[in-house]
Amino acid sequence: MNNLLLFEHEIQSEGQYLLNDSERVQHITHVLGKKAGDEINICEVDKSLGLARIDEISNGSIKLTILTKEVGKSFDIKLFVAISRPPTMKKILEHGTSLGVSEFHFFKPELTERSYLDAKLFKDKLFTSQLKFGLSQSKVFWKLPKVILHQGMPKFENMELGQKYLLQMQAKKKLTDFPPDLKKPISLVIGPERGLIPSENQFFEESGFTPIEVAPSTLRVEIATFAALSQLFLF
Repeated sequence: MNNLLLFEHEIQSEGQYLLNDSERVQHITHVLGKKAGDEINICEVDKSLGLARIDEISNGSIKLTILTKEVGKSFDIKLFVAISRPPTMKKILEHGTSLGVSEFHFFKPELTERSYLDAKLFKDKLFTSQLKFGLSQSKVFWKLPKVILHQGMPKFENMELGQKYLLQMQAKKKLTDFPPDLKKPISLVIGPERGLIPSENQFFEESGFTPIEVAPSTLRVEIATFAALSQLFLF
């Protein structure tokens, strides 16, 4: 954990927070070895990054005072990923968050199991823990991403897609042929390991997505995701 996440409901007064959740309290006291008077890097979720002082540790709770605030990094990166096995989606949610994804869109193409749409991960927003892990690890990001589940192919109405890329095996172009600008919205599509069928590729291409190749081999969905996201930061 590089940043301690702090949430709106934990505010006690202006600039002061009270943590009661045992997982974070245990991590701060036992893993990080922090004690009263120590300082700790924090992320006021959806607000800012900063530094806080631990004022008191007692009865399984921690009181903190915010010392400094600073603006973190934030990108408009929309990730459209074919719905996959829950363990794969958990990795994508956690590590995609730490790589700056602002919106996760999971969609159901022809060559994936429909049962994945009913995964417990999406019940009662259980995926939120993966987002929190990724955000606390990132060090520089401060916003929790949105997660949208599409029952079929994604709907693009009222979305600002910006620069649009479609990962495709044996595509003739690479990201270097269309360098992304991280100051503008970016949308990235990653299909299933079995690939998108021709009509699905056509759907994305007709929607303005440019086919690119990130590796010559067939990759697992999560590896393709991380490879593509990391390449965005080369420019």
